[in-house]
Amino acid sequence: MLEIKKLEKSEIEITGEIPAEEFSKFWGKAIIELSKRASIPGFRPGKIPEKILIDKVGENAVLDKAAELALGDIYPRIVKEKKLEVISPPHVTITKIAKNAPLGFKFRTVVLPEVKLPEDYKEIATKISQTQEEITVSDKEVDDSIEYLRRINDKFAKSMGKFETVNDLKEMIKKNIQIEKEAKNKEKKRIEIMDSIIKKSEVEIPEVLMEGEKKKMLFELKSSIENMGLNWDDYLKHVKKGEEEILSGWKEDALRRVKYGLLLEQLTKELEIKVSEDELTAKIKELGLDTKMGASEGIDKGRIKGYTFGIIRNDKIFEILC
Repeated sequence: MLEIKKLEKSEIEITGEIPAEEFSKFWGKAIIELSKRASIPGFRPGKIPEKILIDKVGENAVLDKAAELALGDIYPRIVKEKKLEVISPPHVTITKIAKNAPLGFKFRTVVLPEVKLPEDYKEIATKISQTQEEITVSDKEVDDSIEYLRRINDKFAKSMGKFETVNDLKEMIKKNIQIEKEAKNKEKKRIEIMDSIIKKSEVEIPEVLMEGEKKKMLFELKSSIENMGLNWDDYLKHVKKGEEEILSGWKEDALRRVKYGLLLEQLTKELEIKVSEDELTAKIKELGLDTKMGASEGIDKGRIKGYTFGIIRNDKIFEILC
């Protein structure tokens, strides 16, 4: 018998029992585990007879270890079978325990919040995406972008990619600025769409998500500082702030990022977005990330895959919405 009760702020409570027959299987495993750690003269660790071990540590210690092993086994199975999107470790309460009897338990954990989307979310996205904004590139912008190229001349222009004249080089730079502006405008509209949908959505944000996002932001800042060849502690001294002070100042930014993430997760479900391994592999190659993945053992391949998955998924979401 298993009962799952929804609580506030995306918390759930899982109550149930492990049958006596199943729980009893963990008694022997508990004996082995405790035997490995116990030190009793005349016996090697892991080879201590059950009776002597119980005399040494007590039956309750064996029961507690058996319960720990049993609950450690059943919890991930419950999560998988019930398709629970848990985002925090469970708080465990043992409600009933005895030898040769059922083990009663209660898990309390946090699951990924569900975003209740407004019924007209597609119409909201369509309306925003259809607003036209003329994107132009002025001569001044082009000139400013190549200002650092001192003494620019035709010979230099040719070295920059087989351009015949300076004007050809300027035309290439102009196209690149145009592409960059269009990409920024596209991202701006996506953010506007998400902000508009979020305003009309209902979602409760658990604190564990906020704390996790702020830690992620801190990791990103640390990585950025260290990639510039700077020392993190020196940076903190320079800005005259501690890590906790930096984290506390990110509340609004973290909340916005969490809401964006939850919205995209919900839209992925609503729109039944799928990303295949072939799509993932192709995109990683297109972005040139495959060379990084094979270049060093220090590269987090899972992080690269997650980043690439997000790009493909987001593109698919907004292709449908826009």
